Amino acid sequence: MAAKATVTAYDAKGSEVDSTRLTVDPTATATWSPKKGAAYVVVEPGSRESGGGTLHGAVTYEGGGLASVPLTPLPLRLERPQVHPALR
Repeated sequence: MAAKATVTAYDAKGSEVDSTRLTVDPTATATWSPKKGAAYVVVEPGSRESGGGTLHGAVTYEGGGLASVPLTPLPLRLERPQVHPALR
């Protein structure tokens, strides 16, 4: 099953400078380089429930260096304040 992800690059001020949607077939490799001026990249993997496979990522750094990590969605939990009637 192909893995899917949206990759977005931002500049140092947090403005989007580039993005793409990747689909990577099993046992395949895909590469993407953001436009010049990108300070960081956010990868949003597709969920397994929506038909996406497992995706792993690697980053090469200017001047040398390599990092490799599995990419998984972050668990999000929204807490809302509770409102109670005023006591008299």
